[in-house]
Amino acid sequence: MLDELDRLATLLSRHRTTPETWIHGGTPEAYVRRLIRLHATDEAAFWKAMNAHPFWGGIGSVANQSLNANPGYAPEVWDREIRELRGLLTDIGTELMTRGNENPDISYWLAAFHHWSQSEL
Repeated sequence: MLDELDRLATLLSRHRTTPETWIHGGTPEAYVRRLIRLHATDEAAFWKAMNAHPFWGGIGSVANQSLNANPGYAPEVWDREIRELRGLLTDIGTELMTRGNENPDISYWLAAFHHWSQSEL
């Protein structure tokens, strides 16, 4: 999970964040990096935060960053980055669902990611 979060933070660092897409202060990248650090100090709080609204709760969440507009990359680069971002979120969400007591929004995001990946084939 930590490797996926690290890669997710790296991808988020290259994407444009606006107040409309991130409402939690700082940046999505910084939020994910804080989660990684939290794992080292309080694993129970880490898992709780992984299921929290800032990560999965719709508009203004980490998951919502998968809907960001292209900040100026070549279309094929942006498409590759968004697919990787959605893939990482799918892997993270799937892991959280196997742990139980997951945020109810996870299943909606996973269904959307699956639908989008199928439509890209």
